Amino acid sequence: MSYRDDGEWSGRARRGTGSIRERSPGVWDVRVVVGFDPVRGQSEQRSFTIRGDAAFAQQRRRELVTDFGVSRFSVTTSAARMNVADLMQAFFDAPHLWKPATVASHRPVVRSLIDDPLGRRPLITLTPGEVRAAILRWQEAGARCPRCQGGGSCSAPPCRGR
Repeated sequence: MSYRDDGEWSGRARRGTGSIRERSPGVWDVRVVVGFDPVRGQSEQRSFTIRGDAAFAQQRRRELVTDFGVSRFSVTTSAARMNVADLMQAFFDAPHLWKPATVASHRPVVRSLIDDPLGRRPLITLTPGEVRAAILRWQEAGARCPRCQGGGSCSAPPCRGR
C-alpha cells in the first residue's frame, strides 16, 4: 500500500519526516535522511527494514527520524557556524577508544591548534592554501612533525619536500 492506493493523499510529506513503503505484506522499507553531501549537493539516506503492521512501521519511522534524521537546514547551518577550533574540540571530545596516554599526549596538540589563528577560520570558507600557509608558519616557528619528530624522514605533509 502506498499514498497512491488510499486516495487520501494530499501531497508530498514534509521534509525530514522520512518515507515508508510496504515492500511485501508485513515488510516495510523506511528511508531516513541521515546526512548531506555538500560536494554532490544531495541528501544521504539510510534504509531500514521493519517487520510488522502499518501502525508499528509508522511508529518505528518516527523513532528512526528522531534517532538518525537530519535536515539539510540543520547540517548546513551548523557547518556554516563552525570554525576549525570548534571542529577540533568536537572531535577531541567525541567518544573514542583511545588509551589515557593517547588522550594526554594529544591534548596539548589539539589545544595549540585551537589557539592558533587558523582555529578562528570558519570551516565553510577555509581553503587548502590557508592550511598550507599555517603549516609553513608552524614549521618556521620550529614545530616538529608528530610522525618523525622533525627528522624529515617521512612522507607526512610537514616533512615532504625537506
